[in-house]
Amino acid sequence: MRVPTKSMVAAVLGAGLAASATAGAEQVWKLGHINATDSSYLQTVKTMPERIAKATGGEIRIELHHSLVKGSAQPAGLRDGRLEIIAGVNPWLSGEAPILNIGHLPGLIADEQEYKRVLAAGLQDEFAKVWLEKYNGVMLSHGVFERQVILSNKAIRTAADFKGLKVRVHNTEAAQLMNALGAKPTPVAFPEIAPALQRGVVDAVMTSTGTSHGFGFYTVAKYIHYWGIGTGVGWSVVVNKDAWAKLSPDMQEKVRAEFQAIQDDHYANHKAYSDLMTQQQVEKGMELVVASDAEKAKVFAPENVKAVYDAWYELAEDRGYDGRAVVEKTRALIK
Repeated sequence: MRVPTKSMVAAVLGAGLAASATAGAEQVWKLGHINATDSSYLQTVKTMPERIAKATGGEIRIELHHSLVKGSAQPAGLRDGRLEIIAGVNPWLSGEAPILNIGHLPGLIADEQEYKRVLAAGLQDEFAKVWLEKYNGVMLSHGVFERQVILSNKAIRTAADFKGLKVRVHNTEAAQLMNALGAKPTPVAFPEIAPALQRGVVDAVMTSTGTSHGFGFYTVAKYIHYWGIGTGVGWSVVVNKDAWAKLSPDMQEKVRAEFQAIQDDHYANHKAYSDLMTQQQVEKGMELVVASDAEKAKVFAPENVKAVYDAWYELAEDRGYDGRAVVEKTRALIK
């Protein structure tokens, strides 16, 4: 039997002390997000540093960054370790991972609370698989932007009113639906939306009601509409797998539990926040137009949505998913 030397004992003790120091040391996670002023997304993201620090006894410090890695590059930044964590906006990945944008399919998910229920019933596991396999990320929670609205200087009261309108949309599925309705999807960079509405470059803009308020679109548009198009514009909180692996199982459990609590609070406050953002814009001079069920049924008629679903199914198949099975599963979960 070999007798341990003093140097061997010192090496073992040193390694143990180093491991203990690492386990208890503060870890800084740079969190990438977008600066969507007044959105429920940003309001929720802003709570994360304080809540996670408290839940972990200060062992994890989150720093918020909206310009370190910009916008659609953030999932890649997560994958290569430039960001330890992101609040990733699902529409960025509509081409790479269409399943993340199932909430955009017209007429499928009625509202934001139904979106939450469908994910909780099983789809969030599908989302987590995408983030892990494609972006080396562990999904901790999800959310959804507040109610989607259409802003314009002309009232859109019927399905026929969409015909001929130049509409700025924020996802592929909405663009395809606008085409089917005879509208013209028109690309406009977000900072250019207000002047584009003023100059008539676009006639209508689709966005969330909080973002509309935050960027002052009420100063250049007269009407704010509820049409129920693109109800589930989601986002996901995802941590880099390697950063996650540095945490002890106990610390991982604390972090997961707190992000789940953040998610629950986000959805619990969602409707009230959406209503408040719309109300404030109405008080500033906008007119709210709520589409009737009969007119919405015309928008979501089979002849209008078939091409949207077919394109989504084709893209999903190309990315390795059975899109029809996912939609059928979603419909079953809703029932």
